[in-house]
Amino acid sequence: VAPAVAPAVAPAVAPMESKSVAVESAPGNQKEKSPEKTKDTVSEKKPVELPSKKSPPKKIEPKKEGKKDAPAKLGEKKSRKGTPLGEIFQRISTGSAKAGSWMALAPGKKPKLKLISEGVGITQLKTILRSDLVAFVCLNVHVKDKAGGSARTKLVQIEYVGASVSPMKRMAALQGKSAIVKVYSGITVSMSLNNSDDLSETEIVKLLGGPISAGRKLHYDFGV
Repeated sequence: VAPAVAPAVAPAVAPMESKSVAVESAPGNQKEKSPEKTKDTVSEKKPVELPSKKSPPKKIEPKKEGKKDAPAKLGEKKSRKGTPLGEIFQRISTGSAKAGSWMALAPGKKPKLKLISEGVGITQLKTILRSDLVAFVCLNVHVKDKAGGSARTKLVQIEYVGASVSPMKRMAALQGKSAIVKVYSGITVSMSLNNSDDLSETEIVKLLGGPISAGRKLHYDFGV
């Protein structure tokens, strides 16, 4: 009888341990994970402030006030330059004024009378008496006795209305007559003219009484 043979037994194999190998990625290939946005996180955008286009307010400097003329007294009228007409009249009508001193006024709106000009001598006066002008002139004539003595002042008022003055201006001349008495005072004689050529020393001397008065010869000085 053949001997029994024991069955071959396969050796036991020990289980293999699995080793994990860490693979390091290159620095360039490593991606950073962005933080996850949650529903509770809300990004708020602030409004952008634009620069204001408005320029800064300009400083308003107070105006420098010049020298003010003294207020005119009641009934006193002023010339265009602010000098009271009565003051100009006093300057040209007194005995200390030059012989032949004169002033010329014209009707105006504000004030009702305005100064045209002032000067000395009939020759100069004629240069302003145009044919389209209305003027009220006061002329200072010095009268002196040829035998001696002090000179006396004679004031001559000349109402001049040029030949080519319009009817409207002629009406203004009539209104000016009522205003002129508030400026001119102490008038010796008055005369009316519409042509400057009619203004002469001879005519004025006749109005003032002539070259002889009370048997005395008089000298009339009309200035330059």
